[in-house]
Amino acid sequence: MATAKMDKRNRVRTLTQEEILDLIETQKVEFKEFQNAVLKTNLEIYNELNSLRKRIRELEEASSSKAIEIKEVSFEKAKDMVENFLREHLKENESVYPSDVADELGLKYELVRKVFDMLIHEGKLKIKEEG
Repeated sequence: MATAKMDKRNRVRTLTQEEILDLIETQKVEFKEFQNAVLKTNLEIYNELNSLRKRIRELEEASSSKAIEIKEVSFEKAKDMVENFLREHLKENESVYPSDVADELGLKYELVRKVFDMLIHEGKLKIKEEG
């Protein structure tokens, strides 16, 4: 069995062949553990990516079937459209959200919200209290 030697001038210890082989074995084990951790992480990333791809496809399919064309109209025209819509809608429904009206009529939400505010101010529309 070879023994480790110490160089007194440089204070460097020379390793024996057995110590070198032990170090190599230890590094092999550590590398294998690292490799397994990387493979596990890659598999998790791959699964998450597939999940996200599937969700994107679902959202694209849902949005393509519900494409809404936004009309550019004046405030007065929008007010007439919203009032007519509300007259019909509220015959059968208790309430409606401005976002639903905007979607149904193809108007910008902000414009419909302003019309709602005006109708509330004029007393033609009331805010439904929750509860």
